[in-house]
Amino acid sequence: MTMKAFISYSSKQIAIAQRLKDFLESIEIDSFVANYDLRAASSWKDAIVENLMDCELFIPLLSKFFRESDWCSQEMGIAFVQDKKFIPVSLDDTKPYGFLNHIQTGFTIYDVTPELVVCEGLMELFKNTQGFIGLLKRPLGFRLSEAIFERMQPYFSKFNNVEINEIIETSISNYQIWGASKCASEYIPKLLASRKSDIDSMLFKKIMYQIETGKRYPNGNAQ
Repeated sequence: MTMKAFISYSSKQIAIAQRLKDFLESIEIDSFVANYDLRAASSWKDAIVENLMDCELFIPLLSKFFRESDWCSQEMGIAFVQDKKFIPVSLDDTKPYGFLNHIQTGFTIYDVTPELVVCEGLMELFKNTQGFIGLLKRPLGFRLSEAIFERMQPYFSKFNNVEINEIIETSISNYQIWGASKCASEYIPKLLASRKSDIDSMLFKKIMYQIETGKRYPNGNAQ
């Protein structure tokens, strides 16, 4: 059964909400975004309540505009009463408040991306490893690659053998992962040391060659 998420946001941040919806659906999480999904709805109030009742995960995009919105506060209240799982994402340093003031979050989109905040939350709440893996397969820069691996560190032991090898294979094929300074010097070696017995020997050889020499593995399938 596909997990369902409700993304609550101010209409001023619909672009970020849609971006997050696209990412979640790429890792098979069905996401509801009101302005986008209600275009053809005959009763938008009923549709909002129905989707709030039906979701497992509530993602509020916190901001000063979120706090000023009556609808966002009502959606948050309904989700709280229904005991939904919360992953708050701060867009401008707005801290969790009201029903969420017991939840601590130290990240805004200026520190990392909203997708990465959600991936960490998914791992904490549902042990959903596909979030991190899906994020690694998207276009990356060096700093984002380092941020992803930094946030993955506490969960290295949570990935199964297939997932660990998928992470290594993805890293081999993307220079912006294995070529990122902290990934090569710290994060990937830590992963290799902790899960060496679970990693395919050829993949292990390739990634070690690349991070040690700074060159692509010869005649390998890395692009």
